[in-house]
Amino acid sequence: MKAGPAGFIIHNVVPGKAYDVYKQTGLQLTIYNDGAVARTYLLSSHRPSEGGNWEKGYLEMPEPTWCWFDQNVITVEANSNACARFHLKIPDEERYYSQHWVVTLNIAGKPEPGVGVGVAINVRAQIETQSRADLKSVTPDGLIGIVPSIITLKAEEEGEVVVFNNSATNETYQIYALAEKEKVKTYISAGFNPLPEPEWIKLGDGSLTIPAGGRKSLSLKAALPEKDGNAGKKYESIIFVEGQGVTGFLRVRIVGADEKSGDRR
Repeated sequence: MKAGPAGFIIHNVVPGKAYDVYKQTGLQLTIYNDGAVARTYLLSSHRPSEGGNWEKGYLEMPEPTWCWFDQNVITVEANSNACARFHLKIPDEERYYSQHWVVTLNIAGKPEPGVGVGVAINVRAQIETQSRADLKSVTPDGLIGIVPSIITLKAEEEGEVVVFNNSATNETYQIYALAEKEKVKTYISAGFNPLPEPEWIKLGDGSLTIPAGGRKSLSLKAALPEKDGNAGKKYESIIFVEGQGVTGFLRVRIVGADEKSGDRR
């Protein structure tokens, strides 16, 4: 048995809105049966902590049943494949904006009579809800919250986000950019280039201490060099906010000078 894709990210999910992911993105789960007989599979969603690891900075989706398939049981004929559609609906609550979540989609072979070997595949779905800068006064869900979760800066602009420590203990968070090129590729949004140099974003002293249940502002400044190669470019950097027990991240987007006018946008 095989299934694809092995994982995917859905951006800008609006709480309260129902999504048929295939209709809106063209994405569906394809299950392949290379065997000589038809097989039946059970489809379900789970917290990833029930088995396996996941990408840094994502928190487990509070309720896996917010994601579901259009069918819980699917039969795939011998040497064939079949597709299942993925659906999603986050409750319409302000605390669910600016979230980075992960949920596991499980495809398991239906038990057959007699002795057999159980086969299962887990597909990781990363769900990012809409970023809302106007909700900085609303405590977001999760042990850590970053509002907004996306910030766009001009080439030499300053900005800030609010980091929430929703845990029961004081935390000192380390603030740093993801620099490993291969890992960066798995995070970067479509239409953006990875920021070539981490130092093109200034992150203060690189740490932030927040008491239990508290919040603090994190200031950032773009420092994009003025050179022809950056004209009109759209860059994105992944900035981790890493505590002792939990890590979050934000997307920092930097827009270079307009190539024709030389203006900063």
